Amino acid sequence: MFFLCEIEDTNKIYKIALPKEKITGISSKLIKTPDNVSFCLFANKLYPVYSHKNLKKPRLKFFLVFEKFAFGITRIIKETNYSPKKIENNDIYTGVIFDKDEYFIYNIEKISVPHQIRDSTQNNKKKLSKDKKEYLILDEKFAIYKKNVVTILQSKEVIKFPVDKYIGFIEHKKIIPVKKITDGKHVVVTNHNAYQCNKIRLINGKVFESNDMKILKCDFGNLQILE
Repeated sequence: MFFLCEIEDTNKIYKIALPKEKITGISSKLIKTPDNVSFCLFANKLYPVYSHKNLKKPRLKFFLVFEKFAFGITRIIKETNYSPKKIENNDIYTGVIFDKDEYFIYNIEKISVPHQIRDSTQNNKKKLSKDKKEYLILDEKFAIYKKNVVTILQSKEVIKFPVDKYIGFIEHKKIIPVKKITDGKHVVVTNHNAYQCNKIRLINGKVFESNDMKILKCDFGNLQILE
């Protein structure tokens, strides 16, 4: 059995097939780290996200979970038990299924994911405060614990000096490196880092933890807690 799927990309739709028997679940919960590494949250674990290697700006809405990774797609068209026609000497596809359209079987055995699966279990030791303004949400992408925020400055105060993952630095009692989330007008400053963003909101939610990542589950989805 195969899932026939579509992946929407810039000016193109990829039609692929994935083996149903190797899929352990389906999730729509995507988490991105500041280093732009994507993970899918499923069954209290974070699976590194992979998709078609030729994509530019895909619209990934669902993630089919395999043993070591999650595969991003836009939609599932149907299940089928059609027998595929084999494709020889191709690193991307192993075969093709003809079902009104052509669906190419993606070669998942060739996928090499540089990141490991991470455990993510709800942490009951640190209880959430009843204060509904406990976390700052930056551009609906990341969260920072409110008590870790020292101040919020304007982005025009950033001194541009790109080094590694930083766009520059800002002065507030000391020199603090700045990471860019979006090209916004605010800079949220903590004791160790500063984050340039455009929108800031206050909210709370449930906290999940892995070995080296905390996640806030809130109205905006599952957001990584930066600090």
